[in-house]
Formats: sequence, C-alpha cells, structure tokens
Amino acid sequence: MEKYPFELSSDIFKLTAAEKGRLDALVQQVGRSTNRADHEMLGQQMADPIRQVADYVSWTEPFFMRMDYQDTEDNRVPVDSYLSVGFYTSPTGQVHYVRPGRAYTRPDWTAITAGIEIGWRTQSQAGWNLLARKQLEATEELARKTDSLAQTALNASITASGNTTATAAGGVLTKAAVDTALATMAARGFPAKIVVCNSADAMDMTNWTLANSLLRWTPEQVGELTTALYWASYGGATWLASPWAPASTVYLCAGPDKTGYHQTRGGLITASDIDITKMVDRHIYYKEDAFYVANDYALHTITVTA
Repeated sequence: MEKYPFELSSDIFKLTAAEKGRLDALVQQVGRSTNRADHEMLGQQMADPIRQVADYVSWTEPFFMRMDYQDTEDNRVPVDSYLSVGFYTSPTGQVHYVRPGRAYTRPDWTAITAGIEIGWRTQSQAGWNLLARKQLEATEELARKTDSLAQTALNASITASGNTTATAAGGVLTKAAVDTALATMAARGFPAKIVVCNSADAMDMTNWTLANSLLRWTPEQVGELTTALYWASYGGATWLASPWAPASTVYLCAGPDKTGYHQTRGGLITASDIDITKMVDRHIYYKEDAFYVANDYALHTITVTA
C-alpha cells in the first residue's frame, strides 16, 4: 500500500517525519544556492504533497460523482427528465407512444489558483520549514475554494426546490428536525445516504433521547464523530462531521450517483520559478473545476435557527 508523504494528527495534516526531514534539508540547501535548477527542483518536490492532500480535506466531495477530463475533452452532461406515460385503454385500443429527445448542458469552468513567494534568505535562516507550512496553507485554500464552488451549486438547487427543514427555535440541532428531513427525503423516493454537518452542530446530538431516557448517541460516540469526521448510521445514512462545513446548516443527499457531478479538467498544474533580482522563489498551483446538480430531489438541508 502506498504511504502518503503526510499524516493526520488531531485533524491537521502534517508531513511525515521522514518527508519533513528531507524537505528541511532541501529548503536550507536551496536557500543558499544561486542555481536555478535547485530552486525548480524544490517546487517539484513539493508538488506531490499538494496533489495528495488537496482533495482529502474537502467536505463537499461526498455529494458529487467525480469526472476528470483532459484539456481537449467536452464536459457536456446529458440532461434527462421523466417522460414515459401509461394510458388506460380498451383491449382493442392502440398504443400511444412518447418519443424522447436529447438535451445537454455544459457546466462553466472556474479556475482556482494559489501562489507562494519565498525569499532565499527566509528559507535558509528561518530555522524551520516555512515553505512546508505555507504549502499546506495553499492546499487548504485550494480545498476551501473548491468547497465554496460546490456549496454554491448545492445551495442553488436547494433554494430552487425549497427542500429545507428548519429546527425549532433554540439554536440546536434537534432529533425531530433530523427525523422530519429524513422522512421527507424518503417520501420523495430518494432517502438520505450522506449527511454532513459542522462539528459543533454534531455535539447537539448528545442530548437526543429515545423513550425519554435512552441516549441515541453517547457523548463518546459523538466525540468520535467530531474527531474521526465519520460515523454511521443514524437514519440509514453515513454522517460526516467537519469543522470546515458551514455552521447551523446540515446537508443531506441521496448519494453522489443520484445528485450530480464534480468535474475537473487537466488535473492540478504546479510550476516553480525564481526571480534572481528579488532573490525569491515562486510556486504556483492551478486547477479548474465545475459543479452540476442534476437532481434537486436528492438534496435537502436542515437550518438550525436561533
């Protein structure tokens, strides 16, 4: 099994000890070098951690099916609606036909970029791997911007369809509101399979009761949810708690195969260059994403009201 160049500690991504030692030595060496090849090599060495971590921290990814395109591929998505109609007729009557057509949509691409500029002396004299820290911040920013695009697509669908449930006033996520949302989705024929909420909202579940006394989830179980960011399976759904998910809003979906698409084009582009006049290294990260919700009935939100 491949070993990634990072590890997860207290919900924060960190480079492994071996990888950190290698990059620390490389950073100091490059900071003292005037050789362009050394500086370009540093950017190349940092590319793998960026590529591996960027998608991992996303909280919206479970809602969409991933579709990766090459630069010249058409990202059109077929659009379909229910068309077939049955008729009552006499035993000698004729059959009535419906003829489906074709329709497509092409989600708009949005470019996401992040750039880091590090002075040579800063690299060699910092005493710690400043570049590695800023590289991880760039990773988080790429993921945050991607999540924002996805959330915009989710919210547009939910607003248009009106698929939302509000909790009773009190500012807590109630079992009644969750049960109502789960029942509503099941009645539409698209029961919830994925639920994402903010870690703080997940803590409200410690107060849920069954038969007036039995805790549905214990505080220890909810604590596991908020640290491992995963729990199954209240209401038949997989629950994901994330500190990056918006507070006071719970997102439910019937599964990525019934919801929509996250399209990417050309993969992540990384490049490095140096400015010998300013004595700095520049590292850029560039990617293109598009989101499309194909089925409004597969989504629902719970709004936690104050």
